[in-house]
Amino acid sequence: EVTVNGVTVMTDIDGRYIVPDFSRVASRASRTGGKLYVSFSLDGYDTQRDDPNNSRSSRRYQITDADGATDGIDFEANDPQRLDIVLKESAMLATVTGTVTDKDGDPVSGVDLTVVNEDGEDVLHNRQSISAIGAYCTVGEGDDAMNCRRTGDDGTYEMQVRVTDDDEDYTITPSKNRYYFDNTDEVERLEVGDDEDGVDFEALRQSRIRGAVKDADDNGMAGVTVTAEAQGRDYSASDETNDNGRFIIWVDGDERYDVTAMKDGYSFTDPEDGDNLGLRVDDDETHDIGTFVAAAVPSNVSTLSGLTVTPGVLDPAFASDEDEYEAEVGFNVTGTRVVATATSSAATVTIEAGENEEMGTGSASMDVELEVGDTEVTITVESEDGTTETEYTVTVTRKANAPSAVRNLKAVSGATQSLTLTWETPQNVAGLTGYEYSVNSTDGEAGTWVAATATPGGGSQTITTTEHAGIQNGLDHTYWVRAVIGTAPGAATSITAAPWPTVTAAVAPASVAEADNPVTTNVQEDTTRVTVSLTSGQAVYSAMRVRIGVVDEDDAALVSLAATEVTFNAGATEASVLVTAVDNLTDATGGDPTVNFFAEIVEDEVEYDDDADVTATAPERDRAVTTDLTITDDDTAPTAPVVTATQVGTTDVYEVAWTFTPDQWGTGATTSRKFQYRMKAGDFADTSADNALWMDVTGGTNVRTVNVTLEEPATGSVTYNIQVRAVTDAGNGAAGAVSGGVTRTAS
Repeated sequence: EVTVNGVTVMTDIDGRYIVPDFSRVASRASRTGGKLYVSFSLDGYDTQRDDPNNSRSSRRYQITDADGATDGIDFEANDPQRLDIVLKESAMLATVTGTVTDKDGDPVSGVDLTVVNEDGEDVLHNRQSISAIGAYCTVGEGDDAMNCRRTGDDGTYEMQVRVTDDDEDYTITPSKNRYYFDNTDEVERLEVGDDEDGVDFEALRQSRIRGAVKDADDNGMAGVTVTAEAQGRDYSASDETNDNGRFIIWVDGDERYDVTAMKDGYSFTDPEDGDNLGLRVDDDETHDIGTFVAAAVPSNVSTLSGLTVTPGVLDPAFASDEDEYEAEVGFNVTGTRVVATATSSAATVTIEAGENEEMGTGSASMDVELEVGDTEVTITVESEDGTTETEYTVTVTRKANAPSAVRNLKAVSGATQSLTLTWETPQNVAGLTGYEYSVNSTDGEAGTWVAATATPGGGSQTITTTEHAGIQNGLDHTYWVRAVIGTAPGAATSITAAPWPTVTAAVAPASVAEADNPVTTNVQEDTTRVTVSLTSGQAVYSAMRVRIGVVDEDDAALVSLAATEVTFNAGATEASVLVTAVDNLTDATGGDPTVNFFAEIVEDEVEYDDDADVTATAPERDRAVTTDLTITDDDTAPTAPVVTATQVGTTDVYEVAWTFTPDQWGTGATTSRKFQYRMKAGDFADTSADNALWMDVTGGTNVRTVNVTLEEPATGSVTYNIQVRAVTDAGNGAAGAVSGGVTRTAS
């Protein structure tokens, strides 16, 4: 930790640190009169600190390093400086050294040593991981040598131990694979500054015990645990046989061992020579003890691993330790199949139902006949060795004959706070004699059941205030319907619905101008309102939404609605939407256009077809439709010119000329004006082919002639009809024609 005027930073992995912002007037320096107080500290090292001098022109700071030398640094404004410090280790450590040798006194390398205090805390100091050997080391002083806790080639080690408490015991433990030690750990009492030498260990090579396990057919047996247990102390080692049944157990020497094999469901015969019991093992030996022979042991397990009832569903779901179940089937189910599977494949399973019995090894099954009511099925499992027995019971209930639930239950809102329920007959009629309906009670379940009206395909029941006093427009209630056989009811089906009031729609004023050119001040001539009203005497319990739109989608471009939906809050009886006529540029040929509007109640579950072509005489569902709104058109298309045609000399060319005055252009924009002409041998018809004959006159709007070629026929005569019209963005003007056309006769 590096602390400057109370600001602490940590050195990084390379020992570097940065403490920022210590100008003369910076807050951290100004609070201490411009002085900097610096300290360096780290566990295991002396904390070094000093104060700056009192100079106001610089910030002089001095500190003594590990060799007693003095370093200094000036802190100038906007001039970052560097101060390197070498910390001196404090006297919080003790040193332990020793040698690890084998029984012949030769050094043993690669032995790892650990050290912990009385609390079990690892107190090896200044550890560094060496990935190449996977060890932790201490860094020596002066020569950068690394004296590892792992012994070197000479078998020696040196450990720096962090002393956490004077006069405390510290346990040093050696370890190396395939070795054991004469003293498995050494306890030393260390104090700060101790240099404990001669903490030595003797490393002894382990021995191995090997052999095999085979089954009764002389095949190697995998997955058997073979354990060597010492007779003289609490120590054991084990190995699991491989696919060939072989095992190798590494053990400490100077012991006698009992070697045994174990696997669930099997017993084992010892090797022929009996070397597996009381086996004397010394250091660095190999003992082949022979072969264990396995024999299957009869199982004492008497539980089930699986139980099914088909058709039917077990309640609760199957579990080996659950022995009582129920299952329910419908009236039409006259039998079910029970299948029971034992946990042990050698256990005996017996199924009993009435006087019938089925028995099997490992599993059993039975087809059980069902009468209306309860049928009890008993399953007994006896273990292979006959020592245990477990009994399971399943009670299967076949329901009485009753109709299934009605289908396709619907609720349609009627007039004056009413609903009509309709439904289709059940899938299972089962001697159906009628239907009943009910209104939800206060606890959310069906209340009193009342006879309902049957129809050939199902039933229908109208609910008014007579049948349900609480029915109100906009208030949801749950209604239930069920089929009955005499007094025996079938399953009930429910629907939640609310009636809605009837709405009417009107538009006023019934005529508007296409553009707003008010004759009277403050009267807007291009707007009107569509007003939606509830039928007289009706009210709504909760908020109700009403959708408003144009009946004929082709008229939608003629008007703009301020909203397409209005909300009737509780108690409201009327709402309206502003409608504005669109000021277009097109002449409405054939008279002023008319628009009709609709209003309909929006129910969340209803999806509306916005593309439906609905008319005033054929409204969609229960729509209310207004009378005509007439829009006075203020656009005028050009009128027809007067057209003549004159032959040029004796050629096939004719000059078509027309008379047209400026006041004939109508209301179209000047920039949109042009003339068009067309000609045809024969009469014109209102077809796409004849309409495609129109050609633009070049030269601008001042041109009044155009030459056309009217070919002379080879025989007989032909009459050419020629037309000219003016066109603007208000529309195509009426066509003027050459009177009687132009007749050409063969010469």
